[in-house]
Amino acid sequence: MKAGLAATASPASPAPLEERAPFDPQELLDLAAALSVPLEELEEELAALPPDSGTEEAAAQLLATWIDDPAAFVLELFAPAPTEASPDGIDRWQHRVLEGVVAAQRVALKACKGPGKTCVLAWVIWWFLCTRPHANVIAMSITRENLRDNLWKELAKWYAKSPYLQRVFSFTAERIAAREAPLTWWCSARGWAKDADPEQQANTLAGLHGEHVLIVCDEVSDFPDGVVAAAEGIFQTEGQEAKLLVSGNPTRQDGPLYRICTQDRRVWSEPKGLVVEITGDPDDPNRSPRISLEASREAIRQHGRDNPWVMTNILGLFPRVAFDKLLGPNEVLRAVNREILRAHYVHEPKVMGLDVAWEGEDQSVLIMRQGSVVFLPKSWRNLEDWELADQVAFLVMKHRPDRVYVDGIGIGRGVISHLRLRVGGRCKVIDVQAGASPTDARYLNLRTEMWAAMAAAVKRRLRLPDHAQLRADLCGPKIGMNDGGGKTYKVALETKPKMKKRGLPSPDFGDALAMTFAMPDPLTRRGEPVPEELEGVGTTYTQTFNPLA
Repeated sequence: MKAGLAATASPASPAPLEERAPFDPQELLDLAAALSVPLEELEEELAALPPDSGTEEAAAQLLATWIDDPAAFVLELFAPAPTEASPDGIDRWQHRVLEGVVAAQRVALKACKGPGKTCVLAWVIWWFLCTRPHANVIAMSITRENLRDNLWKELAKWYAKSPYLQRVFSFTAERIAAREAPLTWWCSARGWAKDADPEQQANTLAGLHGEHVLIVCDEVSDFPDGVVAAAEGIFQTEGQEAKLLVSGNPTRQDGPLYRICTQDRRVWSEPKGLVVEITGDPDDPNRSPRISLEASREAIRQHGRDNPWVMTNILGLFPRVAFDKLLGPNEVLRAVNREILRAHYVHEPKVMGLDVAWEGEDQSVLIMRQGSVVFLPKSWRNLEDWELADQVAFLVMKHRPDRVYVDGIGIGRGVISHLRLRVGGRCKVIDVQAGASPTDARYLNLRTEMWAAMAAAVKRRLRLPDHAQLRADLCGPKIGMNDGGGKTYKVALETKPKMKKRGLPSPDFGDALAMTFAMPDPLTRRGEPVPEELEGVGTTYTQTFNPLA
Protein backbone atom coordinates (compact mmCIF):
# COMPACT_ATOMS: atom_id res chain seq x y z
CA MET A 1 0.00 0.00 0.00
CA LYS A 2 1.21 3.51 -0.74
CA ALA A 3 1.50 5.55 2.41
CA GLY A 4 0.62 9.12 3.19
CA LEU A 5 -2.78 8.93 1.58
CA ALA A 6 -5.01 8.82 4.61
CA ALA A 7 -6.15 11.95 6.37
CA THR A 8 -8.79 13.09 8.73
CA ALA A 9 -11.76 15.03 7.48
CA SER A 10 -11.50 18.77 7.92
CA PRO A 11 -14.86 20.05 9.20
CA ALA A 12 -15.73 23.70 8.80
CA SER A 13 -16.30 24.09 12.54
CA PRO A 14 -13.93 21.75 14.46
CA ALA A 15 -15.60 19.61 17.11
CA PRO A 16 -13.78 18.17 20.12
CA LEU A 17 -11.70 15.24 18.98
CA GLU A 18 -13.70 12.65 20.90
CA GLU A 19 -16.96 13.91 19.33
CA ARG A 20 -15.92 13.98 15.69
CA ALA A 21 -17.85 11.95 13.15
CA PRO A 22 -16.24 8.93 11.45
CA PHE A 23 -13.97 9.71 8.51
CA ASP A 24 -15.88 10.28 5.28
CA PRO A 25 -14.60 8.04 2.44
CA GLN A 26 -15.19 10.61 -0.28
CA GLU A 27 -13.26 13.27 1.62
CA LEU A 28 -10.34 10.87 1.88
CA LEU A 29 -10.48 10.33 -1.86
CA ASP A 30 -10.66 14.07 -2.45
CA LEU A 31 -7.56 14.52 -0.34
CA ALA A 32 -5.70 11.87 -2.32
CA ALA A 33 -6.70 13.65 -5.52
CA ALA A 34 -5.53 17.00 -4.16
CA LEU A 35 -2.13 15.47 -3.51
CA SER A 36 -1.96 14.15 -7.07
CA VAL A 37 -1.94 10.52 -6.01
CA PRO A 38 -3.66 8.41 -8.68
CA LEU A 39 -5.87 5.63 -7.37
CA GLU A 40 -4.11 3.29 -9.80
CA GLU A 41 -1.26 3.18 -7.30
CA LEU A 42 -3.54 1.12 -5.07
CA GLU A 43 -4.08 -1.48 -7.77
CA GLU A 44 -2.25 -4.32 -6.01
CA GLU A 45 -4.08 -3.77 -2.74
CA LEU A 46 -7.46 -3.40 -4.45
CA ALA A 47 -6.95 -6.61 -6.42
CA ALA A 48 -6.89 -8.57 -3.17
CA LEU A 49 -10.31 -7.31 -2.11
CA PRO A 50 -13.58 -9.15 -2.86
CA PRO A 51 -14.96 -8.53 -6.38
CA ASP A 52 -18.02 -6.67 -5.10
CA SER A 53 -15.97 -4.09 -3.19
CA GLY A 54 -16.52 -0.68 -4.76
CA THR A 55 -13.24 0.85 -5.88
CA GLU A 56 -13.81 4.17 -4.12
CA GLU A 57 -14.96 2.63 -0.85
CA ALA A 58 -12.14 0.09 -0.86
CA ALA A 59 -9.55 2.76 -1.55
CA ALA A 60 -10.93 4.96 1.19
CA GLN A 61 -10.84 2.07 3.65
CA LEU A 62 -7.19 1.49 2.85
CA LEU A 63 -6.42 5.17 3.16
CA ALA A 64 -8.11 5.46 6.55
CA THR A 65 -5.99 2.72 8.12
CA TRP A 66 -2.92 4.98 8.21
CA ILE A 67 -4.46 7.60 10.47
CA ASP A 68 -4.19 5.55 13.66
CA ASP A 69 -1.36 3.20 12.68
CA PRO A 70 2.02 4.98 12.51
CA ALA A 71 3.91 1.66 12.63
CA ALA A 72 2.17 0.38 9.49
CA PHE A 73 2.90 3.74 7.87
CA VAL A 74 6.62 3.39 8.66
CA LEU A 75 6.84 -0.25 7.58
CA GLU A 76 5.31 0.25 4.18
CA LEU A 77 6.58 3.74 3.36
CA PHE A 78 10.18 3.35 4.59
CA ALA A 79 10.73 -0.44 5.01
CA PRO A 80 13.40 -0.01 7.74
CA ALA A 81 16.18 -2.58 7.70
CA PRO A 82 15.39 -5.65 9.84
CA THR A 83 17.76 -6.88 12.53
CA GLU A 84 17.95 -10.01 14.63
CA ALA A 85 16.46 -8.15 17.60
CA SER A 86 13.90 -6.25 15.49
CA PRO A 87 12.70 -8.41 12.57
CA ASP A 88 10.50 -5.66 11.14
CA GLY A 89 13.15 -2.95 11.54
CA ILE A 90 11.32 -1.20 14.40
CA ASP A 91 12.69 -1.70 17.90
CA ARG A 92 10.35 -2.63 20.74
CA TRP A 93 10.56 0.79 22.41
CA GLN A 94 10.02 2.47 19.02
CA HIS A 95 6.84 0.44 18.58
CA ARG A 96 5.70 1.72 21.97
CA VAL A 97 6.21 5.33 20.85
CA LEU A 98 4.44 4.78 17.54
CA GLU A 99 1.49 3.11 19.25
CA GLY A 100 1.27 5.67 22.04
CA VAL A 101 1.55 8.85 19.98
CA VAL A 102 -1.87 8.27 18.44
CA ALA A 103 -3.80 8.77 21.68
CA ALA A 104 -1.29 10.72 23.76
CA GLN A 105 -1.07 14.50 23.67
CA ARG A 106 2.35 14.55 25.34
CA VAL A 107 5.12 12.03 24.62
CA ALA A 108 8.58 12.20 26.22
CA LEU A 109 11.62 10.06 25.46
CA LYS A 110 14.26 9.79 28.21
CA ALA A 111 17.08 7.98 26.48
CA CYS A 112 20.63 6.77 26.65
CA LYS A 113 22.95 7.75 23.80
CA GLY A 114 22.38 6.23 20.37
CA PRO A 115 19.22 4.09 20.60
CA GLY A 116 17.54 5.60 17.52
CA LYS A 117 15.41 8.29 19.14
CA THR A 118 16.03 10.86 16.40
CA CYS A 119 14.87 8.27 13.88
CA VAL A 120 11.52 7.78 15.63
CA LEU A 121 11.06 11.57 15.91
CA ALA A 122 11.45 11.81 12.13
CA TRP A 123 9.00 8.94 11.56
CA VAL A 124 6.37 10.64 13.73
CA ILE A 125 6.81 13.95 11.91
CA TRP A 126 6.37 12.34 8.48
CA TRP A 127 3.37 10.31 9.68
CA PHE A 128 1.69 13.42 11.06
CA LEU A 129 2.36 15.42 7.90
CA CYS A 130 1.04 12.65 5.67
CA THR A 131 -2.12 11.81 7.60
CA ARG A 132 -3.39 15.20 8.83
CA PRO A 133 -4.70 17.70 6.27
CA HIS A 134 -2.96 21.08 6.48
CA ALA A 135 -0.84 19.91 9.41
CA ASN A 136 1.46 22.44 11.08
CA VAL A 137 4.65 20.99 12.59
CA ILE A 138 7.49 22.78 14.35
CA ALA A 139 10.83 21.01 14.87
CA MET A 140 13.33 22.42 17.36
CA SER A 141 16.62 21.56 19.04
CA ILE A 142 18.97 23.35 21.44
CA THR A 143 20.66 25.21 18.55
CA ARG A 144 20.00 25.66 14.85
CA GLU A 145 23.20 23.77 14.14
CA ASN A 146 22.15 20.82 16.28
CA LEU A 147 18.76 20.70 14.55
CA ARG A 148 20.39 20.84 11.11
CA ASP A 149 22.93 18.11 11.88
CA ASN A 150 20.58 15.71 13.64
CA LEU A 151 16.77 15.82 13.37
CA TRP A 152 16.60 17.74 10.08
CA LYS A 153 19.26 15.43 8.61
CA GLU A 154 17.19 12.42 9.73
CA LEU A 155 14.07 13.86 8.09
CA ALA A 156 16.08 14.31 4.87
CA LYS A 157 17.30 10.70 5.04
CA TRP A 158 13.77 9.27 5.03
CA TYR A 159 12.63 11.83 2.48
CA ALA A 160 15.32 10.54 0.12
CA LYS A 161 14.08 6.97 0.57
CA SER A 162 10.51 7.77 -0.50
CA PRO A 163 9.55 8.79 -4.04
CA TYR A 164 6.07 9.46 -2.69
CA LEU A 165 7.31 12.05 -0.19
CA GLN A 166 9.48 13.66 -2.84
CA ARG A 167 6.47 14.01 -5.14
CA VAL A 168 4.06 15.37 -2.52
CA PHE A 169 6.37 17.57 -0.39
CA SER A 170 9.15 20.03 -1.08
CA PHE A 171 12.17 19.94 1.25
CA THR A 172 14.54 22.83 1.97
CA ALA A 173 17.04 23.66 4.70
CA GLU A 174 14.36 25.20 6.91
CA ARG A 175 10.98 24.02 5.68
CA ILE A 176 9.01 21.05 4.43
CA ALA A 177 5.80 21.96 2.60
CA ALA A 178 3.00 20.18 0.77
CA ARG A 179 3.35 21.16 -2.88
CA GLU A 180 -0.42 21.66 -3.22
CA ALA A 181 -0.76 23.86 -0.11
CA PRO A 182 2.68 25.20 0.93
CA LEU A 183 1.30 28.06 3.04
CA THR A 184 -0.97 25.95 5.25
CA TRP A 185 0.62 22.47 5.27
CA TRP A 186 4.20 22.42 6.49
CA CYS A 187 6.97 21.52 8.93
CA SER A 188 9.20 24.39 9.99
CA ALA A 189 12.70 24.31 11.50
CA ARG A 190 12.78 26.79 14.38
CA GLY A 191 15.52 28.05 16.66
CA TRP A 192 16.54 30.99 18.80
CA ALA A 193 19.66 33.01 19.40
CA LYS A 194 21.89 32.04 22.32
CA ASP A 195 21.21 35.39 24.01
CA ALA A 196 17.43 35.30 23.44
CA ASP A 197 15.27 36.38 26.37
CA PRO A 198 12.20 34.36 27.47
CA GLU A 199 9.86 36.37 25.24
CA GLN A 200 12.06 35.79 22.19
CA GLN A 201 12.30 32.09 23.01
CA ALA A 202 8.53 31.79 23.31
CA ASN A 203 8.11 33.60 19.97
CA THR A 204 9.90 30.67 18.37
CA LEU A 205 6.54 28.91 18.47
CA ALA A 206 4.50 31.66 16.83
CA GLY A 207 2.30 30.70 13.89
CA LEU A 208 0.62 27.50 15.10
CA HIS A 209 -3.07 28.02 14.43
CA GLY A 210 -4.13 24.96 12.42
CA GLU A 211 -6.51 22.18 13.28
CA HIS A 212 -3.65 19.64 13.51
CA VAL A 213 -0.45 20.82 15.22
CA LEU A 214 2.67 18.99 16.39
CA ILE A 215 5.70 20.38 18.21
CA VAL A 216 8.86 18.25 18.36
CA CYS A 217 11.69 19.23 20.74
CA ASP A 218 14.96 17.31 20.41
CA GLU A 219 17.68 17.47 23.11
CA VAL A 220 15.08 18.97 25.43
CA SER A 221 17.20 18.52 28.59
CA ASP A 222 19.03 21.75 27.77
CA PHE A 223 16.04 23.74 26.53
CA PRO A 224 15.24 27.07 28.19
CA ASP A 225 12.24 26.65 30.48
CA GLY A 226 10.24 29.28 28.61
CA VAL A 227 10.24 27.33 25.34
CA VAL A 228 8.61 24.19 26.70
CA ALA A 229 6.13 26.26 28.72
CA ALA A 230 5.18 28.12 25.55
CA ALA A 231 4.89 24.83 23.64
CA GLU A 232 2.29 23.57 26.08
CA GLY A 233 0.12 26.52 25.09
CA ILE A 234 -1.07 24.47 22.10
CA PHE A 235 -3.32 22.54 24.47
CA GLN A 236 -5.42 25.62 25.20
CA THR A 237 -7.35 25.56 21.91
CA GLU A 238 -10.46 23.39 22.03
CA GLY A 239 -11.16 21.15 19.07
CA GLN A 240 -7.55 21.29 17.90
CA GLU A 241 -5.54 18.07 17.61
CA ALA A 242 -2.34 19.05 19.41
CA LYS A 243 0.68 16.91 20.23
CA LEU A 244 3.97 17.68 21.98
CA LEU A 245 6.84 15.23 21.46
CA VAL A 246 10.09 15.79 23.38
CA SER A 247 13.29 13.79 23.54
CA GLY A 248 16.57 14.05 25.40
CA ASN A 249 19.33 12.46 27.40
CA PRO A 250 19.09 12.64 31.22
CA THR A 251 22.17 14.80 31.63
CA ARG A 252 21.10 16.99 34.56
CA GLN A 253 18.84 17.23 37.59
CA ASP A 254 17.01 20.30 36.41
CA GLY A 255 15.55 21.52 33.14
CA PRO A 256 12.45 20.41 31.20
CA LEU A 257 13.20 16.68 30.84
CA TYR A 258 13.96 16.29 34.55
CA ARG A 259 10.73 18.03 35.52
CA ILE A 260 8.72 15.96 33.05
CA CYS A 261 10.05 12.77 34.68
CA THR A 262 9.53 14.00 38.26
CA GLN A 263 7.26 16.84 39.36
CA ASP A 264 5.28 17.01 36.08
CA ARG A 265 5.02 13.24 35.64
CA ARG A 266 1.29 13.28 36.38
CA VAL A 267 0.36 15.26 33.26
CA TRP A 268 2.82 13.24 31.18
CA SER A 269 1.35 9.91 32.28
CA GLU A 270 -1.08 7.70 30.40
CA PRO A 271 -3.68 7.91 28.96
CA LYS A 272 -3.08 11.46 27.67
CA GLY A 273 0.67 11.34 28.14
CA LEU A 274 3.49 8.84 27.72
CA VAL A 275 7.05 8.75 29.07
CA VAL A 276 9.26 6.15 27.39
CA GLU A 277 12.53 5.34 29.18
CA ILE A 278 15.19 3.88 26.87
CA THR A 279 18.28 2.15 28.22
CA GLY A 280 21.37 0.38 26.95
CA ASP A 281 21.81 -1.47 30.27
CA PRO A 282 23.29 -4.88 29.36
CA ASP A 283 21.34 -6.45 32.23
CA ASP A 284 17.95 -5.10 31.13
CA PRO A 285 15.99 -7.45 28.83
CA ASN A 286 14.20 -4.42 27.33
CA ARG A 287 17.45 -2.63 26.43
CA SER A 288 17.86 -0.93 23.07
CA PRO A 289 19.41 -3.49 20.69
CA ARG A 290 21.24 -0.68 18.85
CA ILE A 291 23.56 -0.08 21.80
CA SER A 292 26.67 -2.27 21.68
CA LEU A 293 26.36 -4.92 24.37
CA GLU A 294 30.09 -5.53 24.51
CA ALA A 295 30.99 -1.82 24.68
CA SER A 296 28.38 -1.21 27.38
CA ARG A 297 29.71 -4.01 29.56
CA GLU A 298 33.27 -2.79 29.13
CA ALA A 299 32.36 0.78 30.10
CA ILE A 300 30.53 -0.45 33.22
CA ARG A 301 33.46 -2.71 34.12
CA GLN A 302 35.94 0.15 33.82
CA HIS A 303 33.97 2.96 35.42
CA GLY A 304 31.17 1.37 37.46
CA ARG A 305 27.41 1.71 37.20
CA ASP A 306 27.40 4.80 39.43
CA ASN A 307 29.68 6.78 37.13
CA PRO A 308 27.77 9.84 35.86
CA TRP A 309 28.84 9.26 32.24
CA VAL A 310 27.74 5.60 32.41
CA MET A 311 24.43 6.51 34.04
CA THR A 312 23.53 9.10 31.39
CA ASN A 313 24.99 7.59 28.22
CA ILE A 314 24.50 3.84 28.76
CA LEU A 315 21.87 3.34 31.45
CA GLY A 316 19.70 6.28 30.41
CA LEU A 317 19.42 7.50 34.01
CA PHE A 318 19.69 10.91 35.57
CA PRO A 319 22.96 11.47 37.48
CA ARG A 320 22.93 10.36 41.07
CA VAL A 321 21.02 12.41 43.58
CA ALA A 322 22.22 15.98 43.84
CA PHE A 323 24.17 17.02 46.91
CA ASP A 324 21.15 18.94 48.22
CA LYS A 325 18.50 16.20 47.80
CA LEU A 326 17.55 13.18 49.93
CA LEU A 327 16.36 11.17 46.93
CA GLY A 328 16.89 11.20 43.20
CA PRO A 329 14.61 9.88 40.44
CA ASN A 330 16.76 6.78 39.86
CA GLU A 331 16.46 5.69 43.49
CA VAL A 332 12.71 6.24 43.43
CA LEU A 333 12.37 4.30 40.16
CA ARG A 334 14.29 1.36 41.64
CA ALA A 335 11.87 1.33 44.56
CA VAL A 336 8.92 1.30 42.16
CA ASN A 337 10.36 -1.72 40.34
CA ARG A 338 11.55 -3.57 43.47
CA GLU A 339 10.13 -7.06 43.98
CA ILE A 340 9.06 -8.13 47.48
CA LEU A 341 7.97 -11.64 48.35
CA ARG A 342 4.56 -11.91 49.98
CA ALA A 343 5.99 -13.66 53.03
CA HIS A 344 8.17 -10.64 53.70
CA TYR A 345 5.32 -8.22 54.34
CA VAL A 346 1.95 -9.90 54.98
CA HIS A 347 2.68 -10.42 58.67
CA GLU A 348 4.05 -6.93 59.13
CA PRO A 349 1.94 -4.25 60.87
CA LYS A 350 -0.05 -1.74 58.87
CA VAL A 351 0.45 1.96 59.47
CA MET A 352 -1.21 4.94 57.82
CA GLY A 353 0.04 8.48 57.35
CA LEU A 354 -2.42 11.37 56.86
CA ASP A 355 -1.13 14.73 55.68
CA VAL A 356 -3.87 17.32 56.20
CA ALA A 357 -4.15 20.17 53.68
CA TRP A 358 -3.64 23.61 55.20
CA GLU A 359 -4.13 25.72 52.04
CA GLY A 360 -6.75 25.62 49.30
CA GLU A 361 -4.55 24.25 46.51
CA ASP A 362 -3.02 21.53 48.69
CA GLN A 363 -4.44 18.04 49.10
CA SER A 364 -5.12 15.90 52.14
CA VAL A 365 -3.35 12.61 51.45
CA LEU A 366 -3.62 9.20 53.11
CA ILE A 367 -0.98 6.52 52.50
CA MET A 368 -0.94 3.00 53.94
CA ARG A 369 2.27 1.01 54.39
CA GLN A 370 2.55 -2.62 55.45
CA GLY A 371 6.17 -3.38 56.25
CA SER A 372 8.07 -2.56 53.07
CA VAL A 373 5.05 -2.35 50.75
CA VAL A 374 3.55 1.10 50.14
CA PHE A 375 0.07 1.16 48.60
CA LEU A 376 -1.38 3.70 46.20
CA PRO A 377 -2.44 6.83 48.10
CA LYS A 378 -5.89 8.35 48.51
CA SER A 379 -6.34 12.12 48.32
CA TRP A 380 -9.09 14.69 48.94
CA ARG A 381 -9.52 18.42 48.42
CA ASN A 382 -11.56 21.06 50.22
CA LEU A 383 -13.06 18.87 52.98
CA GLU A 384 -14.06 20.06 56.42
CA ASP A 385 -12.17 18.42 59.28
CA TRP A 386 -15.10 16.20 60.22
CA GLU A 387 -15.67 15.18 56.58
CA LEU A 388 -12.04 14.14 56.20
CA ALA A 389 -12.23 12.25 59.50
CA ASP A 390 -15.29 10.36 58.21
CA GLN A 391 -13.46 9.33 55.02
CA VAL A 392 -10.37 8.16 56.89
CA ALA A 393 -12.40 6.38 59.60
CA PHE A 394 -14.13 4.28 56.94
CA LEU A 395 -10.76 3.12 55.59
CA VAL A 396 -9.45 2.48 59.10
CA MET A 397 -12.43 0.23 59.83
CA LYS A 398 -11.87 -1.60 56.56
CA HIS A 399 -8.12 -2.19 56.79
CA ARG A 400 -7.52 -2.21 60.57
CA PRO A 401 -4.14 -0.49 60.73
CA ASP A 402 -2.23 -0.55 63.99
CA ARG A 403 -1.58 3.18 63.89
CA VAL A 404 -2.68 6.28 62.00
CA TYR A 405 -0.20 9.14 62.07
CA VAL A 406 -1.95 12.48 61.48
CA ASP A 407 -0.45 15.88 60.76
CA GLY A 408 -1.73 17.73 63.83
CA ILE A 409 -0.89 21.25 62.72
CA GLY A 410 -3.73 23.68 61.96
CA ILE A 411 -7.02 21.98 61.04
CA GLY A 412 -5.30 18.65 61.64
CA ARG A 413 -6.16 19.04 65.31
CA GLY A 414 -9.87 18.88 64.49
CA VAL A 415 -9.32 15.87 62.23
CA ILE A 416 -7.54 14.05 65.04
CA SER A 417 -10.36 14.75 67.53
CA HIS A 418 -13.08 13.60 65.13
CA LEU A 419 -11.08 10.55 64.03
CA ARG A 420 -10.37 9.38 67.58
CA LEU A 421 -14.06 9.67 68.36
CA ARG A 422 -15.04 7.60 65.30
CA VAL A 423 -12.52 4.76 65.57
CA GLY A 424 -12.55 4.47 69.34
CA GLY A 425 -9.89 2.07 70.54
CA ARG A 426 -9.63 0.12 67.28
CA CYS A 427 -6.28 1.74 66.44
CA LYS A 428 -3.99 4.41 67.79
CA VAL A 429 -4.42 7.86 66.27
CA ILE A 430 -1.12 9.66 66.82
CA ASP A 431 -0.70 13.43 66.64
CA VAL A 432 2.44 14.25 64.62
CA GLN A 433 3.86 17.72 65.16
CA ALA A 434 6.33 18.24 62.30
CA GLY A 435 8.12 21.04 64.11
CA ALA A 436 8.64 19.05 67.30
CA SER A 437 12.07 18.04 68.56
CA PRO A 438 13.51 14.93 66.89
CA THR A 439 14.85 11.87 68.68
CA ASP A 440 18.13 12.29 66.76
CA ALA A 441 19.88 15.53 67.67
CA ARG A 442 21.43 15.85 64.20
CA TYR A 443 18.09 16.98 62.74
CA LEU A 444 16.41 20.35 63.12
CA ASN A 445 12.92 18.94 63.67
CA LEU A 446 10.75 15.83 63.52
CA ARG A 447 9.74 16.41 59.88
CA THR A 448 13.37 16.29 58.75
CA GLU A 449 13.97 13.15 60.80
CA MET A 450 10.91 11.41 59.31
CA TRP A 451 11.95 12.27 55.77
CA ALA A 452 15.49 11.03 56.40
CA ALA A 453 14.17 7.70 57.75
CA MET A 454 11.77 7.37 54.83
CA ALA A 455 14.50 8.17 52.27
CA ALA A 456 16.78 5.52 53.76
CA ALA A 457 13.97 2.97 53.51
CA VAL A 458 13.25 3.93 49.87
CA LYS A 459 16.89 3.29 49.00
CA ARG A 460 17.15 -0.03 50.84
CA ARG A 461 13.85 -1.86 50.99
CA LEU A 462 10.57 -0.08 50.14
CA ARG A 463 8.37 -1.13 47.25
CA LEU A 464 6.64 2.05 46.03
CA PRO A 465 3.50 2.31 43.88
CA ASP A 466 3.95 3.82 40.42
CA HIS A 467 2.24 7.09 41.32
CA ALA A 468 3.46 10.16 39.42
CA GLN A 469 2.88 12.77 42.12
CA LEU A 470 4.39 10.62 44.87
CA ARG A 471 7.50 10.09 42.75
CA ALA A 472 7.77 13.82 42.12
CA ASP A 473 7.23 14.70 45.78
CA LEU A 474 9.99 12.37 46.97
CA CYS A 475 12.50 14.16 44.71
CA GLY A 476 11.22 17.67 45.44
CA PRO A 477 12.43 19.15 48.74
CA LYS A 478 16.05 20.13 49.28
CA ILE A 479 18.10 19.21 52.33
CA GLY A 480 20.61 21.55 53.95
CA MET A 481 22.05 22.93 57.18
CA ASN A 482 20.20 25.42 59.39
CA ASP A 483 21.18 27.25 62.54
CA GLY A 484 19.76 25.09 65.31
CA GLY A 485 19.36 27.98 67.72
CA GLY A 486 22.94 28.27 68.91
CA LYS A 487 26.40 27.43 67.66
CA THR A 488 25.27 24.02 66.38
CA TYR A 489 24.01 23.58 62.81
CA LYS A 490 21.28 21.04 62.15
CA VAL A 491 20.24 19.05 59.08
CA ALA A 492 16.99 20.63 57.84
CA LEU A 493 14.44 19.77 55.15
CA GLU A 494 13.27 22.60 52.91
CA THR A 495 9.97 24.09 54.07
CA LYS A 496 6.79 24.05 51.99
CA PRO A 497 6.72 27.88 51.58
CA LYS A 498 10.28 27.83 50.22
CA MET A 499 9.37 25.06 47.80
CA LYS A 500 6.42 27.07 46.53
CA LYS A 501 8.72 30.05 45.91
CA ARG A 502 10.71 27.73 43.61
CA GLY A 503 7.50 26.90 41.75
CA LEU A 504 7.03 23.46 43.32
CA PRO A 505 3.77 22.27 44.90
CA SER A 506 3.48 21.22 48.51
CA PRO A 507 4.87 17.64 48.76
CA ASP A 508 1.64 16.31 50.32
CA PHE A 509 2.14 12.74 49.11
CA GLY A 510 5.75 12.68 50.29
CA ASP A 511 4.78 14.06 53.69
CA ALA A 512 2.07 11.40 54.11
CA LEU A 513 4.57 8.60 53.44
CA ALA A 514 7.18 10.21 55.68
CA MET A 515 4.70 10.28 58.57
CA THR A 516 4.54 6.49 58.55
CA PHE A 517 8.14 6.72 59.84
CA ALA A 518 7.31 9.03 62.75
CA MET A 519 7.90 6.11 65.13
CA PRO A 520 9.39 2.63 64.80
CA ASP A 521 6.85 0.14 63.46
CA PRO A 522 4.91 -1.87 66.06
CA LEU A 523 5.38 -5.61 66.49
CA THR A 524 4.60 -7.99 63.63
CA ARG A 525 1.29 -9.82 63.20
CA ARG A 526 2.51 -13.40 62.97
CA GLY A 527 -0.16 -16.03 62.38
CA GLU A 528 -2.83 -13.83 60.79
CA PRO A 529 -4.34 -15.02 57.47
CA VAL A 530 -3.40 -13.13 54.32
CA PRO A 531 -6.08 -10.52 53.58
CA GLU A 532 -7.71 -11.19 50.22
CA GLU A 533 -7.05 -7.68 48.95
CA LEU A 534 -3.30 -8.10 49.55
CA GLU A 535 -2.90 -11.31 47.53
CA GLY A 536 -0.21 -10.82 44.90
CA VAL A 537 0.94 -7.38 46.02
CA GLY A 538 4.66 -7.03 45.50
CA THR A 539 4.72 -8.33 41.95
CA THR A 540 5.06 -6.08 38.92
CA TYR A 541 1.69 -6.83 37.38
CA THR A 542 -0.21 -5.57 40.44
CA GLN A 543 1.45 -2.15 40.68
CA THR A 544 -1.87 -0.42 40.13
CA PHE A 545 -3.65 -2.23 42.98
CA ASN A 546 -5.26 0.34 45.26
CA PRO A 547 -6.87 -0.92 48.47
CA LEU A 548 -7.79 2.65 49.44
CA ALA A 549 -9.87 3.28 46.32
